[in-house]
Amino acid sequence: MDASPKKIADTRSRDIELIEPFPQRRTVIVCARNIRPAVTLRRVFEDRSKIEIVDTRNLAAAERELIDAPDAAMVVVACSEWLDRLTDRLPILFGIRPTALYPRAQCFIVLPDHLSAFRLPLREAGAADIVSSLQDLGTLGRSISRHFERAPLKPLSLPQRILGTLPWS
Repeated sequence: MDASPKKIADTRSRDIELIEPFPQRRTVIVCARNIRPAVTLRRVFEDRSKIEIVDTRNLAAAERELIDAPDAAMVVVACSEWLDRLTDRLPILFGIRPTALYPRAQCFIVLPDHLSAFRLPLREAGAADIVSSLQDLGTLGRSISRHFERAPLKPLSLPQRILGTLPWS
């Protein structure tokens, strides 16, 4: 279903934008060195057509994707080269502070066992959930679904609310 605005004419020949009742995109940004985590998450969310999986290869590209989807869920498959940048950027991007750039977004991390010493610092930096392998992506999928269930919907304009209550809409 296309979420782009459609123009309809009312009786006074003005144009009103008619948008779906839930216009916001549900985006999961996957940041990993290979395509395997994104493919696995697509399988986890295959029955939910409103969730879009965006695959990136580095943290900078994932941050650029957050600009278009500020309430997204970001999944980072951590590697030793990314840990310093990750612990520095998480509080800025997702922190609890009012200065966080994306307070409605959440970051979920896949942290391999050999990097388990970084679990606590990443949690303190702002990770919503941390799992130890790609086999735990089902658990991560449930956490991501809860994030989207709690995410506030964008408020509808008055004409959109009125049109949404009409029996023929």
